[in-house]
Amino acid sequence: MDGVERIEQHTDTMTRWFAKIGGVTKEFEVEITEQIPGERGAWTTLSGEVKQAGVVAFHRLDENRTKVMLQLDYDPDGFAENVGDKLGFVKRQITGDLKRFKEYIENRGRESGSWRGGSEFEPCRVHARRSGSMWASSARLPKSRRKT
Repeated sequence: MDGVERIEQHTDTMTRWFAKIGGVTKEFEVEITEQIPGERGAWTTLSGEVKQAGVVAFHRLDENRTKVMLQLDYDPDGFAENVGDKLGFVKRQITGDLKRFKEYIENRGRESGSWRGGSEFEPCRVHARRSGSMWASSARLPKSRRKT
């Protein structure tokens, strides 16, 4: 995730994030509210300078395809964040993060137990609003990695 400087994990469900947003480093606590490996994860900020909540879900479409959906509700803080939001910076940031995630998964070359192959990332729709955002993508195993 571009802009994230570091994450400190305090417990299984509590983390402290340090991220550069609009050129300013911000610190905030995040609670993981749901975690089902390979299926779904959800979080919300509890304190600090960033207010957001989100969920990412992985939906198996068939043996070779997975649909990834991300929903993020956020509240831009201050003049710079509000201007950036209106100019589409948040939308571009998240789209870029999803593409980097795709590249990371494809280039690993081995399974970790929670991911089962590569992907062909194709954003379906990107909607960005002040009250929330939704991203979705489809993933397909490259022919070289498909089981026959």
